[in-house]
Amino acid sequence: MSQSLKRFTALALTMGLVLHFILVIVSGGAENSKLTRFAGKYTEPLFHQTWKLFVPPPEYNYHVYVRSLHDKTWSAWQDELTHLLEKHQCNRFAGHELSLLALSNSLFYLNGELPDTNTVYNNPPDSPAFRIFQKAIFHFTTNVETADGVEMMIVRENQTIRNIYYFRNLH
Repeated sequence: MSQSLKRFTALALTMGLVLHFILVIVSGGAENSKLTRFAGKYTEPLFHQTWKLFVPPPEYNYHVYVRSLHDKTWSAWQDELTHLLEKHQCNRFAGHELSLLALSNSLFYLNGELPDTNTVYNNPPDSPAFRIFQKAIFHFTTNVETADGVEMMIVRENQTIRNIYYFRNLH
């Protein structure tokens, strides 16, 4: 084989590989672009993925406040979810990502069981999703084990609504 044919073959294979990777990456991008639809025609038959490169934003923002009773005095409300998120964003290598993932996933499953109205629970709900979330949030809350009582408030909000769920007698 001649030297020019080897170079042409190497260049054609390199360009084909680069084009392949570009089309696969673009097919995971925004759905409404012409390039994405073109790349989808290439990737769908052989390299179909059910995920997208950019996920939609969450439907709600959450705040989880916890307070505990010690010696007949309630502590101040602490926003444990925001505190853990700030610790994770401050230092990504500190190892908080699994804790944050566990907490946010348990909150996601609990969200499916929460009503669309503000609710006060005088006793903990009898659901596996709530028990898992309660265990996860108590893991990050200080002084819960020795408390005489624990209360939690979940605030779920988006641009149009705000729901507050107040849980009493958790301990």
